Amino acid sequence: MQFGQFYLLETPPGKDHTEVYHEAFEQFKLMDELGWDAIWLAEHHFDHKAPGANYYSITPSIHTMAAYASAITERIKIGTAVIVLPFHNPVIVAEDFATVDIMSRGRLLFGVGRGYQLEEFHNWGIDLEESRERFQEELEIILKAWTGPVEYDGKFHKVRKVNVIPKPVQQPHPPVYVAAVSPSTYEWVIKNGYNVLTSFLHPYDQVFELYEAYHKTADACGLSGKLDFPLARFLYVADSTEKAREECHDQLMWYFRTLLAEVIAPPPEIAPPGQMEFYQELKEKFSNISFDEILAEHAIVGDPDFVADKIAWIQNHTGLQNFMGWTRIGDLHPDLVCKSLRMFSEHVAPAFN
Repeated sequence: MQFGQFYLLETPPGKDHTEVYHEAFEQFKLMDELGWDAIWLAEHHFDHKAPGANYYSITPSIHTMAAYASAITERIKIGTAVIVLPFHNPVIVAEDFATVDIMSRGRLLFGVGRGYQLEEFHNWGIDLEESRERFQEELEIILKAWTGPVEYDGKFHKVRKVNVIPKPVQQPHPPVYVAAVSPSTYEWVIKNGYNVLTSFLHPYDQVFELYEAYHKTADACGLSGKLDFPLARFLYVADSTEKAREECHDQLMWYFRTLLAEVIAPPPEIAPPGQMEFYQELKEKFSNISFDEILAEHAIVGDPDFVADKIAWIQNHTGLQNFMGWTRIGDLHPDLVCKSLRMFSEHVAPAFN
């Protein structure tokens, strides 16, 4: 079993952004020392018109963050979850992340997606409806650029014949992970031989259905056992389950009821016709979610035995081999984050390895 940590760098109002980054960097170094397998970095842009959603994430430049993470660590893998390809020139992405793979001596996990936040697309002047086509075109260009000269005449990108240098350390290219939720997306991902990144927000009944579908699709493609399907969940470990839930209660409630509830619904003036009701229903759901509901479906919070048992339960239902935790939650004190990371590596991870 592989264990990683996800970093969105969601930042409550009033918290210094420099402090947020450097707290995370100290955690990266600690995880490298403790034997964690991967750091996963998110990409988001801009503040949001809803005051409660500021700042949903302060990580717009994850190639920079990934490069620095590689420089301050020795062995832990550096993953992206995800680079939103429609926001970028694919040739520059190929150059930037080949450089990260070189700086890390082959530790890059290349996670990509097409994005979902309507307000970000609006601010970039890009139509969300084009995101699937843009994404597929851009990923194709990047992989061609990593494996040889590339020339491309597409709907969104025209690339004259160029040879992008440097090439990645990992050949033919770093492992590719693609964010996928809908059946049409994950089927395309698996059939192309890519690994699948899933949402934090699926309840367990949907998780189990999805993993059954992933394995069936991989089997049908002759890829059984060859692809990676990490599962992501909020994660917090303390000496007792009662203490763990007390320590992270406020931050989990803030994330779901305030941050997620506000960011999930775009401003009415930019919502697609006929879709505002759908977004408002999501906002209503997360605005009223209870702590018990969060614990039941989205977070694993408890003492080491509880956490190990819950992950084993998930593994028994899914065949899970890669777990992505999210422990740096909002304004949780960095000492508590580090203590939880250490407890997990010393008292939970050994049960699986």
